Amino acid sequence: MAGSQARELARRGHRVRVLTSDLIGKGVNVKPPTFEVLSGSGVSVRYIHSLSASWWPGSIGPILNPSARPTLKGTMEWADVVLAHEWHHSMTQVARRLARRSATPFFVQHHGSIRHRTGRKGALHTVFGVLHRPHASDHWIAISEPEHEELRAELGPQATIFEVPNPMALTTLSEDASSVRSRRASWSLPRNARVLLYAHRIVRNKGLDLLIQAL
Repeated sequence: MAGSQARELARRGHRVRVLTSDLIGKGVNVKPPTFEVLSGSGVSVRYIHSLSASWWPGSIGPILNPSARPTLKGTMEWADVVLAHEWHHSMTQVARRLARRSATPFFVQHHGSIRHRTGRKGALHTVFGVLHRPHASDHWIAISEPEHEELRAELGPQATIFEVPNPMALTTLSEDASSVRSRRASWSLPRNARVLLYAHRIVRNKGLDLLIQAL
């Protein structure tokens, strides 16, 4: 989603710079392919070296970015708007402090990271919340009404929340359209078969196994 947003903003004539951690595995620092698709789109991408705890449950865990502050400080000098993805992330917190200091509008697209957690992860999120309390200058983005309500319950009535529906366009093609029939045939799918497209990573915490059982 971040890559799509960056590409669309650049297409509209905006100057976009993406700063992202270079970590995609547990304790492994490599360049992820997420933003490689932006090559040639007018969006500049810079990877910031990251450190993570390999034992953390989930896909990548809490991330420390020792070099984030000097990098972000230089970027903040020309940015008119800062958009952060995720909340429990050291780079996000560095960015919001710098944005507040320079009076730059700061938006957070939290991707569910703000919701209440339990167990070990919940305890660490609680500590994180004490150290990094939401500020009145923070702006939050929800992509649906339920997410909006979830944010309101966690952040309280004083939070500024914008509801921006997911811009994914629904197809206007019917099941009998020639392009649909040919695509299904190329995948050797029976004409009356029900097909589910799962567009995500196959990792345990996404619960794909539970989805298959439920279906």
